Parts: sequence; C-alpha cells; structure tokens
Amino acid sequence: MKKVVCIGSLNVDILLSVDEFCEDDGEQVIKKIDIFPGGQAGNIAAGLGKLGKNTYFFGNIGSDNYTRVLLDDFDNLNINYSFAKKTYNPNNFVYCLVNGSGERRLYTYNYADFTAEDFSEELYKDTEFIVFTSLIKEDVIEIYTEIAKKAKSRGIKIALDPGNIFARLEFEKLKPLLEFCDYFFPSLNEVKLLVGSMENISNITELVPNFIVTCGDQGVMFFKDNNENKIPNPKKVDKIDSTGAGDCFVAGFIAGLLDGKTEKQAINFAMHAALLSITKKGARSMPSAEEINKFLSEDIYKEI
Repeated sequence: MKKVVCIGSLNVDILLSVDEFCEDDGEQVIKKIDIFPGGQAGNIAAGLGKLGKNTYFFGNIGSDNYTRVLLDDFDNLNINYSFAKKTYNPNNFVYCLVNGSGERRLYTYNYADFTAEDFSEELYKDTEFIVFTSLIKEDVIEIYTEIAKKAKSRGIKIALDPGNIFARLEFEKLKPLLEFCDYFFPSLNEVKLLVGSMENISNITELVPNFIVTCGDQGVMFFKDNNENKIPNPKKVDKIDSTGAGDCFVAGFIAGLLDGKTEKQAINFAMHAALLSITKKGARSMPSAEEINKFLSEDIYKEI
C-alpha cells in the first residue's frame, strides 16, 4: 500500500468548555477541561490511520509530560513517526475554547524546527500523497515548496490544508507552494483571508486544478478546471465540537481517492465523516469507515 505523508504540527489540545465566550474584560466559568492529541498534520494522519491507510507523520515531536500521550495515540492508529524530528522543546499546545453551540476560539503555542533536508529520502518512496498543513515558522513556505517540488518531480500528489495561519499570509506569499498543489482545502473564511473575496478565486483556480472550499453548514464548493460545483451538506447533526472537522474532511477525502472513489464521491464520503466528527468532542473524532458507510447508507442520496 502506498504511503500518505502528513507534514506540519502535532499539538496537545487543551479543550475548555464554556457556556458562551467572554466579552472584552469579561469573565466566564470553565465547565470542563479535556486534553486531546491535536495539530492539523497530526489530526489528518490520525484520521487516515483510523481509515486503514499507510500513513506517516513528519514534523516536530517535543519532550515533555505529554509526549507519550501523543505517541501512544499514533501507535494505536499505526501512524509511522520514525522520520519526525525530535526536539528538547515542549510540544506545541492549543488552548481551545468551545461554547455551548460548538463554536470555538483557538490560542496556540507553536515551535517548529526542521528544514527540507530533514525530510528523509524514504518519505518520497512509494508515496501517493503528501499533505502540507500550516505552521508558524518564518521560512516554512520556502521549506514546503522545496519538498513539494521534489515530490512532484516523482509523481507524488500534493495537497494543502492551509488553516488560518497560512491564509493570513495572503496569496502572493503562498503562491509558490500553490503552484505545486493538486488539491487545496481552505475554509470559506480562509479563502477570504487569502484573496479578499470569492470574486477573486480565479487567482487560485488558475493555479490549482482541484480547489475544495469547506463552508460549514452550507456544505462544500468544488472547483475543478474552473468549473464550480456546489454540494450541500447531506443532513444535519447535533453539533457538539467542530474542532478538527476540516482535518477530518481532508483525511476522508484523501482516503476516498485512495479507495478508488471519484472526487465527488470522495467529497461525499468526507462530508459524512466530518458531520459525524462534530457530534463528539476533540479534534480526533474521525469515525471508522464502517460508521461512515452506515451513515452514508441512511442518506436520501447515495451518490453525487
């Protein structure tokens, strides 16, 4: 089975549950504290691992009391992290406030220390996809672009899940990496941060052949070769925590392609995975393939 390599952050997520977010200078009682493994790359890798894919993680793994928790989670999902760069710094942390409606606010501590040379030659071998995710690091776009260029020359497909961090860099800064991307997965808000408005998306569609915009309750917009498809959410669920739903979508989509689905079928599979994920707490609430397929079988339409 060919590999999928996920590059980016591995975090400890501290989930703080509140009834509502504070106004300026306000105070709010924290009802519950939960601790989960997280990070965009870690979440996508975990989702792919749960769906039985041959998945590798590349990024930094820190040294603190939470390291064993992070690695045990990877071990349980058969994620290979042997090529990750270990550091003596603390692991990355995200403090996530979640209100009673499942909306969230994120505050991050980020440490990143690797170069393109740290990305082992072994990670290019027998690899189908490399999935890039956001990091706070001054030269990260240059590092990612160097890895992507080498990967593309070997026929590896490139996917990018930008997150707010990369979207705030704006289009010209991200453009060198986008030029190598086969798949791009921003949220609607991230598109607006990146190019100002949806009226300017031709900047992206001219570079990326498969551009998939996640729109929350409104579903997905899929642009392929400049053709737009609007795909509504197939059903409603009771949202508990939307943390990691976008990562779940990306993992479900790539897993779908690896299973031989068309892109629209993979989107449908990924949407159902993401919907199930928001009915639970934590960024790694990826359902199993059996749960997703059962959820699909209950839908009023089976194919799109």
